[in-house]
Amino acid sequence: MAQPTPYVRATDFSSEEASAVGGRSTVRTAALDAELDALGLTANETRVNIGLIQRDDGKVKDGVVELHTLAGDTRALLAAGQGLPRGAWLTATAYALRDIVTQSGNSYICAVAHTSGTFATDLAANRWMILSLGAAPLASSVPVTPTGGLASTNVQAALEELQTEVTTASGLAVSEAAAVASSLSASGGSALVGFVQAGTGAATRTVQAKLRDVIANPDFTTLAGSVADVNTNGGELFFPRGAVVSSVSVPNLHAVPKVGRGSITRGSDTFLIRPRRSQTNRIYVNATTGLAANDGLSASEPVQTLAQAFAILAEYGPMLSGTWRIVLAAGTYTGLADFPESLRGDFRVVIEGPIVNHPNVPTAIIDGVAAQAYGINLAGGAQRVLVSNVLVRNFTAYGIVGQDLCDITTVNVHSSGITSGADAAAIKVQQGRLRVQGGIITGCRHGVIAIGATVFTIGDGAGSLAAGPQITGCTQAGVLAQDGATGHTDYVTIDNCAVGVDAATNAKVNVIGCDVKNNATAGIRASSGAQVLADPSTVYSGNGIDEVIRSKGGEIDRQVAWVDRARAAVDTSVASHTGTTSATNIRTFAAALKNASFVWAGRSLELEASGGLSGTAGTKTLALRIGTTDVVSAVIPAASTGGFKVLARLQAVDATNQRARIEVYVNNATPLIVVANGAVNMAPGSAQDVHLRCTLASAADTVQPTLVELWQTA
Repeated sequence: MAQPTPYVRATDFSSEEASAVGGRSTVRTAALDAELDALGLTANETRVNIGLIQRDDGKVKDGVVELHTLAGDTRALLAAGQGLPRGAWLTATAYALRDIVTQSGNSYICAVAHTSGTFATDLAANRWMILSLGAAPLASSVPVTPTGGLASTNVQAALEELQTEVTTASGLAVSEAAAVASSLSASGGSALVGFVQAGTGAATRTVQAKLRDVIANPDFTTLAGSVADVNTNGGELFFPRGAVVSSVSVPNLHAVPKVGRGSITRGSDTFLIRPRRSQTNRIYVNATTGLAANDGLSASEPVQTLAQAFAILAEYGPMLSGTWRIVLAAGTYTGLADFPESLRGDFRVVIEGPIVNHPNVPTAIIDGVAAQAYGINLAGGAQRVLVSNVLVRNFTAYGIVGQDLCDITTVNVHSSGITSGADAAAIKVQQGRLRVQGGIITGCRHGVIAIGATVFTIGDGAGSLAAGPQITGCTQAGVLAQDGATGHTDYVTIDNCAVGVDAATNAKVNVIGCDVKNNATAGIRASSGAQVLADPSTVYSGNGIDEVIRSKGGEIDRQVAWVDRARAAVDTSVASHTGTTSATNIRTFAAALKNASFVWAGRSLELEASGGLSGTAGTKTLALRIGTTDVVSAVIPAASTGGFKVLARLQAVDATNQRARIEVYVNNATPLIVVANGAVNMAPGSAQDVHLRCTLASAADTVQPTLVELWQTA
């Protein structure tokens, strides 16, 4: 059982007698209390003594029973088991194997016969084995053999020795850790840490060397400092998100490669290292206050010439992200500005002078002083620009010239004094796209030349003569279209030129709402397979003997009852077709062919496309497809590359039969012409999709349309 319950007296009889508690006897209460207290003391002392030999679970405590307390028959039993109790250990005593002794409250059995000396020495010599513990041994009494760096011979001393060494080592570790932390936080700390890239063959480098692979602008105290370092030592300059404030022009800013989504802020202007589609960068140009060494990030630090601004653009090519605007201050600039070849972007690069609006004369002037050949040149590579509110004058050949898939839009651009070359013109585009909105051209050899499959709209979006361009005093044609060029001259005033509109060599020109007057030779001239569709809304007056001339195989339709031709849809997206030999619809006009209206004989549809071809691995087939039927196609030879133009025409015979024709021009060479009969059911029902379809014999070749137009007759 557990330990006995302590005795606690419940009643104080003396107190009850003093308080006259009822029912009490007449005994002597004081004497009774004394007797009970004596009994309680004896009982509690007995309980304490029992606790010395009995555990709480009722069993005898460990170490209580010693050898000499054992009964004689118990000792005899131990002896029979070859263990002889000898009592307390004594020095200078002979002990036999299996003799049992007690020492310091513990029992030991002799493991080796010997004559005792010192117990600790005999125990360390393995002459005794512990048999039972009477009480926990003192650490100082447990021997150990010195080893390693420890000199102590007992557990207590060994623990104290270890504690001293741990304390010393801990202090050294803290000191060394502080020194390491100080070294790592110093400027050369990253050179102390290693780095190995994942993968086979990776070299061992320091973290410092790895981090220096990229130079970040915040690594330097100034923007000029970071730019100077990269400009001298090479690499890229990284701009993390956020704005760097700059108050002065930074030398060589545009010459160093830059990455990141950061920006540079100067005054109210923000220059983005990599603008998104919705963001705009501006380069400022001022002929008077600009310097070639400036960075052009604000009107207060402009560059001096348009050519310098173009050179800055080239540093961010070949693909510009976002919108880029070159801002010309009022003043007179030199020409010979070559737009970077093959530089393209999300949107047209805008070259703009101060806004004065048509027909007012711009105050930003590009002047060739009768010595320079051209003002602005787009040499090729599908560049796209918009030139706005600029006067271009006094060049020997061209004011603005472009070729090889370039796309030029002009807004209130004025030109004069461009007369020297045989094909001198205010604006000339070859194998590209041209839109002219407003502006005045006067005193040039030609006003506008569109040549070599160029698609053009002169008077783009005008709607009235007041808003349309004015071309006057040209010694040759106001508008010259030739070599497969096609487009519109809408709401243009053409006055006092040799010829108003001159179409030659397979060109096609629509003339709508124009005022064609006082032109010495003719108002309109068509020759060499060219076609001019002259809308009755165009006014002719005061032209040469024949207001409208038909010569050399040209064709002019100016009858009141003529068949109108209207552009039904246009796709100006630039997307390459490559990487597959499967027939693919590369441009689609959904539900563009209305079945109910295409049943009439003579009704026609024309698809015109222009763009570029590259690769000579195989043939390239272009087809006009109505719904799921290829009605006519042409195979372009493998060797043909460069600019191309496709004219595909479908003319209704009746509700279920058509005549089809496709012409393909590549670099103005002799066209490929295919004629076929179609059999697409045009009976009233669902509208049909119209496709330009392409099949490459080799997936390595590329066809890239840049302009696809769909025309229908009224």
